[in-house]
Amino acid sequence: MNTEDKYVKEYGNQVQRYLDTFGIVEEDLAKLTGATSNNIKNIINGEVGLNIKKMINIAKAFGIPYYHFANPKVAIPSLNKLPKSTQAKIAERQRKGITLRDNENKFSSKLDKLIFKGHFNTPTTSKLTLAAMGEEFKDKNPSEVTSLLSRPPRNENIKSIGKLGTQHVYIHKDHAEKFKKLSNDVLMELIKKK
Repeated sequence: MNTEDKYVKEYGNQVQRYLDTFGIVEEDLAKLTGATSNNIKNIINGEVGLNIKKMINIAKAFGIPYYHFANPKVAIPSLNKLPKSTQAKIAERQRKGITLRDNENKFSSKLDKLIFKGHFNTPTTSKLTLAAMGEEFKDKNPSEVTSLLSRPPRNENIKSIGKLGTQHVYIHKDHAEKFKKLSNDVLMELIKKK
């Protein structure tokens, strides 16, 4: 592991340490910093690089300078020293509990696995995608798939190339060119084969 990767991992450990201390989750920190839950999760796992703005925003959520946040020897501030918005988020998480977050992470992780495995290499809809996610998510709505696909980072790779009825037709950007000029009838036939 090179030095930069080591620091990125250490920073991720610090983020997790703060979350654990205050009993909040990635989703909460994402809302406090204007990031996405997946982005915070990737920071914690050391899977993304950090820029100074992101480091400042994360530290700011806990009311400390970024250079103190990254130092594991600096004491974590007490609850009453945190910004009011962070205190409110901690109180909200205590009321809600953590079970909902786990379910949402499973859902988005399953969608990411489908993207990785090539589900979007041919045209598909959110309804078909939800069905491909399995029984575990049968109570979910296709609009929840649409919502996840419309936000970064997924919307950078998965594109809508039209609509069939009320359903958007999605395709990975690497395969979009060969499908986006097809008629709705041809798209419908391709989708029925899924």
